[in-house]
Amino acid sequence: MKRIGSFLALLAVGSLVFSPPTTRAATSQVFDRNFMDVQTPPCGGNEAVALQGSMKMTVGVTFDESGGSHFSMHSNFQGVTGTGMSSGFTYEVPTTMNSNLDLGSANTLTITLTANVRFISHGSAPNFNMHENFHITINANGEITVLFDNLECG
Repeated sequence: MKRIGSFLALLAVGSLVFSPPTTRAATSQVFDRNFMDVQTPPCGGNEAVALQGSMKMTVGVTFDESGGSHFSMHSNFQGVTGTGMSSGFTYEVPTTMNSNLDLGSANTLTITLTANVRFISHGSAPNFNMHENFHITINANGEITVLFDNLECG
């Protein structure tokens, strides 16, 4: 099973990299997006769950005096509900994610993601909880110097 946080980290970072701001000042914007996806709950889910709701993203960028760029994104999944594809069980899926992408002036790259995902059952199905910390640092030579992906289920 693929980890939700890792996938969403790549998605979040991709959106920041391919849509960089054009100003040199610190900026932030808030976006509201409808959210639809099919996921298997992390940490022991046995069936795919169709999800729908909305997601509020706050995206910011700052530039430091050394020429580094710092992108941040906070995502809050609001009113996201899910239905088990085979069982029909229903869930509330409150989720928050924080992503940071730092492009250092010395051509270093650091990506950090923290994700909290919960599937709260409205019936006899079990609840699922996941907390993930993901971090990678890549030096100017393109070498990974730090990499960890810590997933906790509870």
